[in-house]
Amino acid sequence: FISMICFGQSGAGSIRGTVKSAEGEVLPGILVTLTSPSIVVKQLTALTNENGLYRFVGLLPGNYQVKFELEGMQTTIEKGIRVRVGKTMSVDASMNLKTLTEEIIVEGKAPTLDRQKATGVASMGIEFLKSLPAGNRGFETFFAMTPGVTGDTAHGSSEMSNAYLLDGVNMGDPSTGMRGVSFGADIMEEVAVQTGGISAEYGSVQGAVVNIVTKSGGNNFSGSASFYYNHESLQSDNTEGTDLYDPDNATKVGEKFKMEPVFTLGGPVIKDKLWFFLNLSMTNQETYAPGYPHDREENIPEDQKRYFPYMKLTFQPSQNDKFIVSYNFTTRIRNHRGAHWSESIDTTVIQNSPSHTFNAHWTKTFGNSLYSNLKIAYIDSMLDLQSKSPGTNYNDSNTGLYTGAYWRNKDINPRDRYQLNFDATAFIDDLAGSHELKFGGEIQMAKTGWIMESHDGPGPLTPDMTFGYVIVQPDDGYDLGISFNGGFERKEEMKNYSLFINDTWTILSNLTINLGFRYDYQTITWPQQALEKTSIWNPNGAPYNQSVPETTTPMKWNDFSPRLSAIYDVFSDGSTMINVSWSRYVQPNQTGWINSAHPNGWYYWMTPIDKQGSPLNAWVNVLLPPGEAVGIGYKDHDLSAPIADELTIGIEREIFEDWSIGVRYLKKWDKNNIHIVDAAHLDIDALMDNGELNWIDWEPVDVTDTYDNSTV
Repeated sequence: FISMICFGQSGAGSIRGTVKSAEGEVLPGILVTLTSPSIVVKQLTALTNENGLYRFVGLLPGNYQVKFELEGMQTTIEKGIRVRVGKTMSVDASMNLKTLTEEIIVEGKAPTLDRQKATGVASMGIEFLKSLPAGNRGFETFFAMTPGVTGDTAHGSSEMSNAYLLDGVNMGDPSTGMRGVSFGADIMEEVAVQTGGISAEYGSVQGAVVNIVTKSGGNNFSGSASFYYNHESLQSDNTEGTDLYDPDNATKVGEKFKMEPVFTLGGPVIKDKLWFFLNLSMTNQETYAPGYPHDREENIPEDQKRYFPYMKLTFQPSQNDKFIVSYNFTTRIRNHRGAHWSESIDTTVIQNSPSHTFNAHWTKTFGNSLYSNLKIAYIDSMLDLQSKSPGTNYNDSNTGLYTGAYWRNKDINPRDRYQLNFDATAFIDDLAGSHELKFGGEIQMAKTGWIMESHDGPGPLTPDMTFGYVIVQPDDGYDLGISFNGGFERKEEMKNYSLFINDTWTILSNLTINLGFRYDYQTITWPQQALEKTSIWNPNGAPYNQSVPETTTPMKWNDFSPRLSAIYDVFSDGSTMINVSWSRYVQPNQTGWINSAHPNGWYYWMTPIDKQGSPLNAWVNVLLPPGEAVGIGYKDHDLSAPIADELTIGIEREIFEDWSIGVRYLKKWDKNNIHIVDAAHLDIDALMDNGELNWIDWEPVDVTDTYDNSTV
């Protein structure tokens, strides 16, 4: 079981620390008890080792209490410890011999800074998510609020460089690299955004790792019912000048209405054993695209309905085993996708995009020295676009307006992903300091496709071809017809295999070094397909072969990614941290890298046609067979994966509990960026060998740049 990109960590935090006597001697054999509403079982326990160390790993976000006890010594209780995703909280304790005071309860001294990681983590807990007003309640709104994030880009990296994880399941679209799965806002327990100095356990990511941890229920029943509503009467109407054709007039903009009912319920199936959480929500909205449609007097809003049912079960039969299974469904239904001032009612399309996410996760603890995760996940998603009516698409070149029908009849994009990953963490406490050694592997696979079906035009240009659309040029006395192949059913596969190891090495009590290394093997393959399409008519030469007669691997990458970071606790009290990191990241794999080169795809011609739709046989713009570009760009020159090298330097100071201030410098070097070029008119060999732009059948023309009057 495999996926586009998968990660071992499901979004968890840790608590660790050292227990000493009042004289500073380490205390082995101390019973440490952890309790929290976020733990399924009543409590978790551990014993300090010969170095006085204890740890609790794989903790869900929430407030925790740690209790230290040993016969003959005062019991010490640390309260109000807030665990957040991706952070390790260091909670040390000092114990005295027992006196008349049986217990010492410490409150308000929970750690704020992470002593073990140089990664920048911006955490948004449930209080933040519930209380902060946001115009759009989608998770992307909260992501954009984190430091260094502008829109969907983190510290300058593209949106394709982010990893979006829902309880450890990667939500990336394997066809585009963008986020491909949505969910209801009320399932989020915490959102953690990690940037800079990211551990080797996280794979192909140059931007941010976004962990969304979902709610789990609890030992008490709890739930919510809420309703959000917006209407055009609640918005400003200062829209003067928004009518494209009449500047003194106004057209409708913004939402006509939006409503979002939400119901959640969580609680125990079996107390201290089995919890459940359920979310039922949806959004229904209508939004005006200014000037749409151009063929009606009144603006018609684009409607959109989305449904977000979610279910989760958490089962913990003992302290050493925890099982989580979940199911997330979402769909987007639209009747006017593509609404724009240039479109008519019939040239927009109907969209239905269902997505099913299945997730199963087993956490196993082996004593105090070994901890492991096993995850299996599957995402079944589809982008389905359907034309509203058959016919030909017309575009008036004088006005830019489209009429007729959508320019293709059917556009279906299946995108299925599978995921299996395993990781284990071993704790070694007596080898030149203490080590948290995490290692694991990932197997990933995605199957994508593209089913495109053209309309039947006003008349077939050839036995093999039908019209795609017609550009109307009345002043020239003829129309220019663009003819497409009658359709195709494309298949693509993506396979990724990864191994990683990361050592968090605490050399001194105030110095920790992270040493990480990752190997990624990534491929894209085209399985056998379109065997019947070996001889498609070509007016300018030999017939075009659209088939893939045998499985082809046009792209194969092997990459090694070292990661190194150091964290120094200046005053040895957790109040001031200096950190530095150097990391290499690999761009996430996606079938879109070589979309344009797939032979089973677009192939078209243009020709003048008369008013009856008959071709005048002046064929132009014959598309180069993509297979030729594949051989040139990928095989002959061994195209390598885009990478980014990153340096970070930061300092952070705790001001008081739960408050800190920090500054961090990041510098990135992006290398091997991929671009699409026209292999029919550019000397690819010269470009790949030495970067020269030698154009074929083109001549340079000197013109004046009106910005600065320079000659270009």
